[in-house]
Amino acid sequence: MKKTKILAAVLAAALVLPSLQSCKKGAEDPGISLRSRKARVVGDWTVQSFDMTSTSTTNYEDPDTQNEGDLVKEESTSSISWDGSTYSESSTSTSTYDNGDYNKNETTISGTSYTEKSEIKNSGTVTTNTTTGTATVSFSQTFSFKKDGTFEMKKSFSKSIETTETETGYDKKTTHTETEDKTKTGTWAFLGKNKADEMKNKQRIAIWYQTESGSTVNETNYDYTDTDNSLPPNWDDFDSNDKTTKTPTNHTYDTSEPDEVWELVMLKNKEMKVVRVMNSTEQGTQTSESTSNNGGSTTTTTTTTKYDETSSTTTNMTLTQE
Repeated sequence: MKKTKILAAVLAAALVLPSLQSCKKGAEDPGISLRSRKARVVGDWTVQSFDMTSTSTTNYEDPDTQNEGDLVKEESTSSISWDGSTYSESSTSTSTYDNGDYNKNETTISGTSYTEKSEIKNSGTVTTNTTTGTATVSFSQTFSFKKDGTFEMKKSFSKSIETTETETGYDKKTTHTETEDKTKTGTWAFLGKNKADEMKNKQRIAIWYQTESGSTVNETNYDYTDTDNSLPPNWDDFDSNDKTTKTPTNHTYDTSEPDEVWELVMLKNKEMKVVRVMNSTEQGTQTSESTSNNGGSTTTTTTTTKYDETSSTTTNMTLTQE
């Protein structure tokens, strides 16, 4: 009888273990898991670290072909990392205008160190400049996957750059702060096996955006310090005007193709490592509002422009649950 029970236990283990081993899809997945892959994905996740590379090209419809100087194209490449406390960035952006002029900026952030190299072509003349300063960055991002196949992403990002220029008779401190708050909603689902890509069943997640809301706020503040006690001060009052630009975001997406595909490198009960790929082509209308203060008079300008954007982003990301 005892031998019969042992044999039965061995046979049961032989039947169960292959099914448990089949749960392993990603390269770092646990060998055995008693929870289904969907049960492990469903829940609220917080991004703990990431490494991201991206490219983007945006073409703008010339709002006034009779006059030169309008922005018609923006291109950017970037490499960004976040380890939970330290932010690093290396990026290049170029803005091209309908008269052939351009602005090119190369930015490097390492911890609190900031360096920016600029190259500007204006009426055929090219000038270059290098600026150094300090950076303060905060970041948080969460993903919520529901059992019913819906999903929500929330992102909050703030980057403040402070630089100081020494001029004749004064020092000029410039603080530029970019704040982004964004919410996206949509649906998610596992993707099936793909022999061509060597992907197993449920090794990838597809995400379709439906709505996006939020805003991006850019603030520039100037602070002047007199260094020679001259009267009147050496700086031009016009240069000291603070400026705030707010760009609201409100998009509705075409849900026919996935906006993101996640390869699940590791899927545990409370931890997930993914390779996140986003490729998008978007057309729409962008409205920006600029407010400036000159001599006590406030001027607000609103501009509406049609655009066509293509972007590609790949992110290696680690997320955890509480």
